[in-house]
Amino acid sequence: MNTAPTKAPHERLLPGAENAGRMVVHSWILYGPKQVNHFEPNDFPTGPLQQVAGGVLAAMLDEGVSDLAGLSAYFADAPDGTQKELIECTQGPAPQEKDCGPLIKKLQAYATESKRQHLISELVSPLGEEPERRAKIIQQLAELEADVEPVTLPGQLAARAFDFDQHPPKPVPLFQLCEMSLCTPGNIMNIQALPKAGKSAVVESMIAAVWVANRIGPDTLGFTAENPQGHALIHFDTEQSRFDHDALVRRALRRARAEESPPWLVSYSVADLDICDRRRALRHVMTKAKEDHGGVFAVMIDGIGDLCGDPNDSAESFDLVHELHALAITYDCTIVTVLHENPGSETGKTRGHLGSQLERKAETNLRLAKDTNGITTIWAERARHCYLPKEQGPCFSWNDQDAMHTSCGTAREIKSAANRDKLESDAAMAFGDTPSFSHSDLMEAVGHAFELKERASKDRIRKWAIEGVIQKDSLGKYHLTNP
Repeated sequence: MNTAPTKAPHERLLPGAENAGRMVVHSWILYGPKQVNHFEPNDFPTGPLQQVAGGVLAAMLDEGVSDLAGLSAYFADAPDGTQKELIECTQGPAPQEKDCGPLIKKLQAYATESKRQHLISELVSPLGEEPERRAKIIQQLAELEADVEPVTLPGQLAARAFDFDQHPPKPVPLFQLCEMSLCTPGNIMNIQALPKAGKSAVVESMIAAVWVANRIGPDTLGFTAENPQGHALIHFDTEQSRFDHDALVRRALRRARAEESPPWLVSYSVADLDICDRRRALRHVMTKAKEDHGGVFAVMIDGIGDLCGDPNDSAESFDLVHELHALAITYDCTIVTVLHENPGSETGKTRGHLGSQLERKAETNLRLAKDTNGITTIWAERARHCYLPKEQGPCFSWNDQDAMHTSCGTAREIKSAANRDKLESDAAMAFGDTPSFSHSDLMEAVGHAFELKERASKDRIRKWAIEGVIQKDSLGKYHLTNP
């Protein structure tokens, strides 16, 4: 894997922005500054370009300068670097007036990315800990990601208008379950269940799925994922001890049949940190992981309730969910949260305002439920891009031999197998030690064994035959299929 430092997005855009900036200034000199379009000189990518752009606008709009000779005189007292930049702006190809719009878009793309990086730096700095400032930074980041022009309502609407000629790219799923898309970049996914229902098993299986990718063999409980770029997978455990956190990660690697920890896996136990430090640590780790690995694939927070002082406080809960959503957008990743359901809730209501807001904002709400036999079913009926009813959901249970949870079919398959076992058990009871019966004798045996009348006995025999529990030979005698 290439470990060379990855340039920040605005750094990669800088050469193109410089070239576009010089061409824009050249167009102003040739045609007059008609294409300002609320684009400020400070939005040019470098100091000398900013000085030249500001000077050209002032000279041509305020002083009436109309040619290069006049501009050279206007900049006579400017620093050498600014004069040299003015000459650079006139050396390139002369742009057509119609090209100014696309050139300005290049400059705006650089300016937007540069502002984004500045805001992210603020967010992870002590300045970003002040609640009002943090909320403002998050809002500004969301506006940048949505390509919002906050100056006017028409600008905001224009960025959101349906365009018949434009087809937004279909989002690529980062995690799938049973080949259904669970979550895509820029979104939140929430895993919810009662305590001890297997939420951590799902988290470890999703970690393993990223390592497994397309390999066949390892049991990842039905989850699949691909991370070909080797972007960071960040895991925050806010609930378990250091020992249990370590055991979860090692189990995930053993599940993936990995002989060593992958370089992109970044996992921390933060149960002993206070809430403010946990949130600050999350932002810090995301920033560093992007620098170290070229991007963030996903963030998994096992215990999102521990990043919130009071999940019943609507303001605090909304702020946390808003911050998570903004971080997912900013880092172009998915954030997977884990939250407890309220005991006794048939609808799967999660804790407080935090749970309600997560349910509204999450791309997928993944539910888990454990039955009295210790079998957990995974399903998703509240999701944007998938619908996985409970009866079709994959199931898992603890396996003592493997010392981990392992798959045991779908809920429908397990129910069907249980029904089959019951049918075979009932038929064996009716047959007893008798190897075969005529139809009339079998009806009598069934009626006696289960205290059924003739019609009910006949229906029972018919069902056994349809399900293949019994079969009739060439002499018309009935036998157990699996005696």
